[in-house]
Amino acid sequence: MSDDQALKERFLVRAEALSEQPEVFRCQAVTQLISEMVAFDVRAEAEVFQAAYGDSSGQKYWEAHLSEAIPAFSLAYILSVHLPVSAERLEYLKFAILCAFRDAAEAGERWFIGETTSLLAVKYGQTNSEELGTVKVHPRAAVEWLLSKPKREHLVPKSLRLCLQSNRPASRTPAIEATEAAPIRNKPGAGGVKMDAAIAAMVIAVKGGKISMLELRQMKQKGLVELYPDAKRTLLVEARRRALKLIAGE
Repeated sequence: MSDDQALKERFLVRAEALSEQPEVFRCQAVTQLISEMVAFDVRAEAEVFQAAYGDSSGQKYWEAHLSEAIPAFSLAYILSVHLPVSAERLEYLKFAILCAFRDAAEAGERWFIGETTSLLAVKYGQTNSEELGTVKVHPRAAVEWLLSKPKREHLVPKSLRLCLQSNRPASRTPAIEATEAAPIRNKPGAGGVKMDAAIAAMVIAVKGGKISMLELRQMKQKGLVELYPDAKRTLLVEARRRALKLIAGE
């Protein structure tokens, strides 16, 4: 066995030892392990997922990280270690992700928790992790935002993209089963009821994994009408805006 293969095997043994750990410790330990592997120029992400979770896709790993609010600095670190770059470029990528988050904060995105002053200061080179630790984000909304920006989507690891995609049926178009998840039941003359029903349907569809925030945000008006044929196009466009705002602001 070559030295490189032996080193890789040692990492995988460590990954397997994490399989019985509570998730609160396991997902963080797997991230740290992959970070160490990058430092040694060992790339075996899928094999680590298989050893630690019994699933090479990393679905459970990513779901754990996306399940609750975390510091923006931590999310930038997690994403960066899964990108296919050398150890020397990790700091650059982490900084690029933080800059993206800074721009989102400046634009008024509502998936931040707490004061964002320290994050806004990143443009001046102030990237102290202790200061940034006070700025938290809703990670799923943050990742969806990165994916919605052509100049930022490369900052989302491939395995995470695939996991997000796997949450929706692959055989259907973006106009997938949202109406089945939460059908809009309109009543003649009840404009407010229609709007509330449309917003609720969209929120439930996203939270239920029937459609992603990115799909909903980018869907053409024709697609919205196909999803919700009983509502007017202008109403659906406004309902989408409010639904996305609600989801991102949680």
